[in-house]
Amino acid sequence: MKILTIDLGGTMTKYGLFTDGVLPASYERPTDAKKGAKHIIDLICEITAQFEDVSCLGISTCGYVDPWDKKIVFSTDAVPGYTGVPIGKILEQKTGLPVAVENDAKCAAIGEMQEGKGMKYNNFLFLSYGTGIGGAIAVNGAIHHGSHGLAGALGHMTIHADGLECTCGRRGCYEMYASTNALLSSIRDRTGVTMNGREAFAHSGDKRIRREIDLWIDEVTAGLISLANIFDPSAFILGGGVMEQENLIREIGKRLNGQTIGGFTDIAVCQAKLGNTAGLYGAYYNAMALLTEKQP
Repeated sequence: MKILTIDLGGTMTKYGLFTDGVLPASYERPTDAKKGAKHIIDLICEITAQFEDVSCLGISTCGYVDPWDKKIVFSTDAVPGYTGVPIGKILEQKTGLPVAVENDAKCAAIGEMQEGKGMKYNNFLFLSYGTGIGGAIAVNGAIHHGSHGLAGALGHMTIHADGLECTCGRRGCYEMYASTNALLSSIRDRTGVTMNGREAFAHSGDKRIRREIDLWIDEVTAGLISLANIFDPSAFILGGGVMEQENLIREIGKRLNGQTIGGFTDIAVCQAKLGNTAGLYGAYYNAMALLTEKQP
């Protein structure tokens, strides 16, 4: 059986064809998200047309998703016109294939649950740090969706009342202080130097940059402490390019444990295992679940 999976990010779109559960290769191309919702639909159709004998299409996408109605409930203007688009139903009509649709962070968490670090934990929180912060809640080995499919918007919890304005239109959101973009903006504002995440940590010997990194780790940890007190997870699984550094994971774990209610010190802080393919694996398992539902 062949399942085509597509992971739509704000900058790049990854895709790959699973054959009997195996992903032999994955590919990447620019999303050009600013071209809007119609372009996203056309992009998916163009990718799908490259493959033959596909049984189902699994979509991992930016934006907040109602996985039951297969539509985008809310998206920032990163993808103009995306809010309200019934992406699954449109794609089913255009491709003739059954389509499973889920938020990208939830897909990544499903991937980690099935093939990565989440295999070890029934109850964990997944967070991906990048341009913003994506999140997902795993409870008893399943993703918690909430009443509207929106549970897990962890990057938009308020951690600074009346703080920085967020792309969601509110103020003080976690991702405005703890995302990779937030770190790089602070470094640029304080030092005048523009760099990416890897460069920032490579230059952590510079006292000015080290100070911004330390303040940023405090913001990351503050959010995780609040989440730990609310959810009492067995583990935090942290993804995104900036979290590929094991020393950073250790430092966050050190600052986190002991600061929760009751002073628990055994919440694991783990580096995500699947990296950039986590969303593809999650989309695959979603598609398989959809196909199983359709069987008599």
